[in-house]
Amino acid sequence: MKKDRNFERIKESYHELAENIVLRADGVFLWARLATRSFLGGVGYRDSPQTLRKKLAAIPEDMKTLFDSMLGGVDSSAREEADKLLLIASELPYPYIPAVLFSWLDDLHDVTFPYRVLATGYSEKYLKNRVDIVRSKIDSLSKGLLELHTESATEGCGKYRVMFFHRTARDYLRDSKVNHLRNRLPNFDVQDSCCRLLLAYCIFSSMEYDRGRIFDIKLNIGFALAELFRRLSHSPTSSKIVAVFQHMWENSLFSHIPIKFYYSGRNSVALRTSHPKNRFHYWCWLLCHDQGKFVLDRLSASASLPKDPSFQKQLFLLAVAYGHRDVVRVLLQKGVSPSDNFTVELGKETKESPMSLWMITLTLCAQQMIDDANSGSAGILLELLSWSSELDHDAFFLVHLHHRAFIQMETLGPQQLKMVSLQQLLSLRDTPESRKLGSLITRRTQAHWWDRLMAGIRIGVTEYIASKQEGKSLKEGLCCLLDNLVTSRAYFAG
Repeated sequence: MKKDRNFERIKESYHELAENIVLRADGVFLWARLATRSFLGGVGYRDSPQTLRKKLAAIPEDMKTLFDSMLGGVDSSAREEADKLLLIASELPYPYIPAVLFSWLDDLHDVTFPYRVLATGYSEKYLKNRVDIVRSKIDSLSKGLLELHTESATEGCGKYRVMFFHRTARDYLRDSKVNHLRNRLPNFDVQDSCCRLLLAYCIFSSMEYDRGRIFDIKLNIGFALAELFRRLSHSPTSSKIVAVFQHMWENSLFSHIPIKFYYSGRNSVALRTSHPKNRFHYWCWLLCHDQGKFVLDRLSASASLPKDPSFQKQLFLLAVAYGHRDVVRVLLQKGVSPSDNFTVELGKETKESPMSLWMITLTLCAQQMIDDANSGSAGILLELLSWSSELDHDAFFLVHLHHRAFIQMETLGPQQLKMVSLQQLLSLRDTPESRKLGSLITRRTQAHWWDRLMAGIRIGVTEYIASKQEGKSLKEGLCCLLDNLVTSRAYFAG
């Protein structure tokens, strides 16, 4: 500091001023930090020692009042833009706010933004210019509540982030100011603005992916996509945003990304296309991001499904996994058969196994009914069993009672495993759908009792004949026959 000419002017006083800051802070480091920042700013403006003392004396000791004082320094002509900046910053997930996102703050007044933005590529100089715009904005509009950070280990637009200088600044904004800022901007839709800025960021970041920056696509676009689709249901322009993403998906952004859906419950199940060259279809991706309405509208408007059978099955299973019952119904109506096989990976060993869609559906729904009291899986099973009387509802599940997920079944003792029937699972979740499904299963069981009895007789007679051929006694043969009859009767009664 002694080499700085501004500090040379006050070198006789700054030790006194520093001690004053320490005394007034009374151990509150955050207050000391803000006071020091104000002190350094005054030095930069060539304030006299007397003026610096007055400024320090005027700093409120209460943190909320201090924050109010900081924002009160925003120029009145920039108040509206500052309010928008702070509202958006308070909505986006701290501390991963991409800085370049705020460079489009002035574009939000254009209702066509960013739907007409062209992904034409950019240079490092262009990126730095946009970041410089953001630096100026947060300095003048947030008055120190926000800061620009550089991630040295990251490249591209993910390198620059905007953060609150301290978590208490974000808490202050959310707890004390957000409602006030919203009232000052009654026509400003924060959720829609966040969605449009995130979409612009995805378009901007996709240029990096096309230039081979894989890290950016994994981290930065991944963050933006998750955050964007989490908010879409609150945006009046959601249909436009989804349409833009479809164009991006088909042309460049996701055309080469290997995506595998992974459902983790008590037993892990991974679903993917049956051929490694098949791309993850856009509709499948939308289902994973709770955009079932868009998919349902497209399915209802189409005379038939896309011809790729792998896509049809994958879409069906994702609709099951994410609870899109209406999508399941339409897919059944359009010809998807629960009896068809699909290759999945089971457990930690990721062993690929072909299973029927019905068996996979039972597995997914059973896991969800166990793990989630609010699961809509019973409704999906009711949809399938109502659609076809040929599906076997006599399902039993081996459930481990261990508190840790992902544990290997073979490491568990008998006391930690339990055999549970579908009917028992339904009794755990007393919902209208589970009661309807239970009644349907009971009616079908009673309607088919004769078939079950005759099947038991056939099996029993076969085993009786086999026992005679093996030289067993008449008593042993009759016991086999009776065992099968009793089993079939118990099966019916259960």
